[in-house]
Amino acid sequence: MRLPFSIQKKTYSTKLENIYNKSEIYLYSYARYAFHEALKTLNIKSIYMPAFICEEVLSIINILNIRYYFYDINELLEPDLKDIKCDAVLAVNYFGFAQNMQPFFEYKRKFDSIIIEDNAHGLFSRDAEGVLLGTRGDIGLLSLRKTIFLPNGACLLINNDKYKHIGFKKAEIKATHEDSHYFKKLIFKRLTIKYIGILYFIIRRSSCLIKISRLIRNVNDGSKKCNLPNKYLTPILSNNLIYINIKLEIKDRRDMFLMIEKWAKKFGIKPIKKLDDYTVPYVFPFIDNSKCNKFEKFLLKKGFYITSWPKLFDEGKNYKFFYYNVKVVNFLW
Repeated sequence: MRLPFSIQKKTYSTKLENIYNKSEIYLYSYARYAFHEALKTLNIKSIYMPAFICEEVLSIINILNIRYYFYDINELLEPDLKDIKCDAVLAVNYFGFAQNMQPFFEYKRKFDSIIIEDNAHGLFSRDAEGVLLGTRGDIGLLSLRKTIFLPNGACLLINNDKYKHIGFKKAEIKATHEDSHYFKKLIFKRLTIKYIGILYFIIRRSSCLIKISRLIRNVNDGSKKCNLPNKYLTPILSNNLIYINIKLEIKDRRDMFLMIEKWAKKFGIKPIKKLDDYTVPYVFPFIDNSKCNKFEKFLLKKGFYITSWPKLFDEGKNYKFFYYNVKVVNFLW
């Protein structure tokens, strides 16, 4: 098992088409652009989405002036869907764990809605039937950059044959400042000293929160000229190749999760979901208790770091109290 926050060497590669061989694949710099393209091209006017969601998702919906409604989720991250008719419904695979899709299939049958499966956290995860996450809805969203070290990278998966003839607009490929910084970051990230990894993660996380805060403030103020991230896809993904040993990645992430779970038991902390045979976890998610501070101090000595997820937007703050107490132990860049 590699150290937390370390990365693989480029000794293995595979084409995305070999993994998602039943889907039509479109690449973008960030998942929010894939989401934007799906909503715009499919002419979505209303969407049903979880209240427990990150601000970036709402920002895209606001930019497109789409009407939205929230459904609640329980402490196992399962949905409570009501009879609210929308053009689309968003299902989220939180932290790499498979969402129960049955309520969404029933919702689709009732209202003929498009299912969008947000799998930003679940690259390589499958459900109990062995189906890759991101391929179970009509549309799937992936964030490659959250698992694989890249300047940027995300996927829009078109899974329903009904929409494969439409021709979604592809991202333009162009080297940007993200690419110029990539190799400098690569040298830094290969310094596998665990505390350097933590320091880098904290700096990056703080920077991201500042950018997101500015974005959401602009959107909520009614502005349509938001400072979205770089829209150009890195040339590294121009041939649809990803450089990663998938079997090793799966093993490392599962091993780290199980190791953290073992430590967590000493502090009376357990994961929101138990690790099954099909999940490739993105983080170790848990609900905070009175011993979280002690757990965090313990983890820092081991080279891991705790953060909150997500940063709730104003409207989401009227929902369940446990939303505020979901914490995650990070072990990926």
